[in-house]
Amino acid sequence: MAVSAASRKEHTDEGLDAREAPRLLGAPRLRGRRPAHRQTEVPDQSVPGDEAPSAEHSRPSRHRGRRRRREPKKCTVAELLDAWLDHIEHVGRSTSTLYGYRRLVRQLPEGFLGQPLAKVTPKVLDDLYRLLSKKTSRKPATVLRYHSVLRAAFAQAVRWGWLDRNPVARATPPRVEQVETVPPVVADVLRVLDAAAASRNPENAVVFRLVAATGCRRGEVCGLKWSAVDIDGTVPRVMIRRGVLDIQRQRIVRDTKNHGVRWVGLDPETAELLRRHRDRSFELGEVAGAPGTADDFVFPRSPGSDEPLPPNRIGQAWRRPCRQLGVEARLHDLRHLQASLLLDAGEAITTVSARLGHRDTSTTLKIYSHLMPGADQRAAGIVGEAFARPPAGDSPDASQRSSMPPGLRSPPDGWTLGCVER
Repeated sequence: MAVSAASRKEHTDEGLDAREAPRLLGAPRLRGRRPAHRQTEVPDQSVPGDEAPSAEHSRPSRHRGRRRRREPKKCTVAELLDAWLDHIEHVGRSTSTLYGYRRLVRQLPEGFLGQPLAKVTPKVLDDLYRLLSKKTSRKPATVLRYHSVLRAAFAQAVRWGWLDRNPVARATPPRVEQVETVPPVVADVLRVLDAAAASRNPENAVVFRLVAATGCRRGEVCGLKWSAVDIDGTVPRVMIRRGVLDIQRQRIVRDTKNHGVRWVGLDPETAELLRRHRDRSFELGEVAGAPGTADDFVFPRSPGSDEPLPPNRIGQAWRRPCRQLGVEARLHDLRHLQASLLLDAGEAITTVSARLGHRDTSTTLKIYSHLMPGADQRAAGIVGEAFARPPAGDSPDASQRSSMPPGLRSPPDGWTLGCVER
């Protein structure tokens, strides 16, 4: 892929190394001298017996006449990425993760993919990140994803013995500013639910209510079956064990994002909505000639269908009433609203993490630590009560002093603080 002089000047003006930018884009480097010709091996034309064969040529070789494989250290970045993607697919990485990684790899510049592993230095990687940021106008968060993929692939090359050190670990990725999550207002969510219930597809209101009441992902709601719904017992709940994902026009029903199974409790109103939806779905199934069973999806693609509802259709159904009502909120924001309500009410972080399906509590704290204004006010009240002074003229009695923190207790009456004379 040829690079024009204007393009090279543009990269130089943007701060890129004039020698590295053309190479990352795939253009050959101009050294100002004629390339050296490669020496080719000529088969020996001498007559056998004229001179004694050397020890090297006298050894039998199984690879004689075959094309020798390239040494690992001489492989290119593209060959490493292909081997790494095959490896993580073999060890069981999820389909969605592999799809995202392959998509990022295909978008890397051809010049960088053709680089030998031994020539990839932290400076080359920094130039790559700068090229992706300025030339292709990618956001810092996207460039950081490229950095994460390359770091994992080169780390695997070190484990395989292809490299001695990981150059990506010493590169400098762009800094990403943490954006605080702002959940929607409960009143706006109720307005959207009412509008969906009065529309041509009232079952959309049940989907939205279930997402808001459980904090599930939209793919998890689409993959929910009646066998995993317990709404007739004393404690209504649903079991989240699978999700639906659309990749390259293919609908895949797989495990959850973290490959775990969790039970999520339901409030009485949500459980009653699910009972009505079940009765209505089974009636429509009988009309369509497909009586409902426990193995049916709670939200099928059509009445009597054995296919789940596409996740994208739920998102489109949510955006429609939001535009009509002027509500700026995504469907995924209902998940943030669930976490905000629970954390503000003082629920344990372990409970919130379990309901949301996070792998550990650190993920929950990283995303939702700022959504606890009620807990912060309670903490301020506890500290303020500890530092509160009694009214003028009153002294705390022994019982009040014992309830104070040790560092704030005053000495009892009659005690004096003495000093040692020197």
